Amino acid sequence: MALQVYYFTGTGNCLSVARTVADRTDGTPISVAVALAGGQIRTDADCVCIVFPVYLAAIHGVPLMVERFLTELQGISSKRVYAICTSGGYEIVNAVPTLRNLARFASESGFRIDAEYTVRLPMNNLDYDHIPVPIETDSATIIRSAQAQLDDICERITHGRQGKHHLARRLFAIGMTPLNVIMARASMKSLRQLAHEPEDSALGFRELMPLTDESIRVDDTCTGCGTCAQVCPASNIQMIDHRPTFLHHCEMCFACDEWCPEGAVHHWGRPDGAKYHHPAVKVADLRGGHGLRAP
Repeated sequence: MALQVYYFTGTGNCLSVARTVADRTDGTPISVAVALAGGQIRTDADCVCIVFPVYLAAIHGVPLMVERFLTELQGISSKRVYAICTSGGYEIVNAVPTLRNLARFASESGFRIDAEYTVRLPMNNLDYDHIPVPIETDSATIIRSAQAQLDDICERITHGRQGKHHLARRLFAIGMTPLNVIMARASMKSLRQLAHEPEDSALGFRELMPLTDESIRVDDTCTGCGTCAQVCPASNIQMIDHRPTFLHHCEMCFACDEWCPEGAVHHWGRPDGAKYHHPAVKVADLRGGHGLRAP
C-alpha cells in the first residue's frame, strides 16, 4: 500500500503523528502548506492520509488551509482517503463534529473520507480551565497515551478499518448541535473583536479568522531574527525593518508564538507564558518546511 500523509501543523503535534503513520505504513509525510504552494495536487499513491488539528470546533473545526487543500486534490475519487484529527479536549466534543465538517468539505470536492480517526494530544495553548469535566492535563502523560492510540490507528489504516465506536460518536455529535450553536455565536462575537471588526460586521468565519492577527502582539524583546516568518505555514509574516508584520491570512496555529526564541510574540489565543510544542519536533523541522502565500 503506497500512502502519502499530508499534515498541517503549527506546534508539531500533527507533524509527529504524520511521521509515525508514515513510518508504520511505509508512507511519505508532506506538509499541506508545501503541497498547496504548487497549486493543484495530484498523487500517484494508492491512499492518502490527512492529519490536522481541531481549531474552534463549535464553528468550523477544520483549519482553513486544510479546507483549501481538499479543493486542490485531483484524481482522488478512486483512492482510499483517511483522516486523522488531533484535539486537546474530549474527542466527542471537539474531534467528532470537526470530522463531520471535513467529510462535508470532501464531498463538496468530489470525494469521500473512507475512514477517520482521532488522537488526543496536548492543547497548543495548554488552556484546559474551560473544560467542565475533569481531563488529563499533563502533557507527557497525554503524549504517552496518544502513542497507544496511534498504534491502533496505524493497524486500522493498514487493514482499511474505521475508527472505534464510529456510529455512537456520530449520534452523540448530532445531539451536541444545539450547544454548538450557542458556543458558535459567542465565538463569532469574539472573532469580530479580535479582527477589530464592528459588532454588526457581516463578515463570516472564513473572512474573520485570517484577520485575527490584528490582535497578535509583538513586544520590544523582538530581535528581528525572522524565526516567526520562517515557521508560519501560511506565510502570513513579512519582516519589515527587522520587525514582523502580519499579512491578514492567519491560520491560528500559534507557530509564531511558540517558536519565537525570545518569547516576543504573543498570540491572542494563548495565555502569556504558556509554551508547548511536541517534544519530538524541533524548530528546524518547521523552518523552511512551508511555502504557501495565500491570495
